[in-house]
Amino acid sequence: MKALVLSLGVIFPTYSVAEGVAVSASTYGDDWPFSADEGVIRCEIISSGSAVLLETEQGTFALNGTALGQVEQTDSRGWLDTREFQARDENGFFLNGVTTVQELIKLGLENC
Repeated sequence: MKALVLSLGVIFPTYSVAEGVAVSASTYGDDWPFSADEGVIRCEIISSGSAVLLETEQGTFALNGTALGQVEQTDSRGWLDTREFQARDENGFFLNGVTTVQELIKLGLENC
């Protein structure tokens, strides 16, 4: 079993699955921005770099800039823009998930 250590010194257990790392809402608490309770973080090497993805029952979400760039170019992979699914306040700021998404990107890049 692997462990994810956040900057606060908290250790969150994770475990490897085929081609990725399983993650869940229970690990991240109220900062989990996705409606799916669990997923797999995966890194895919594409021509423009390392794309970090969250695969859930609802689809595959692009997390980092490389992956989001593919979504914006109407890539045929069917990746979803995670920013479109995160709740925002009246000023357009994300209500939660910024820290979680950053940690998920880091985890994905570490597993490329």
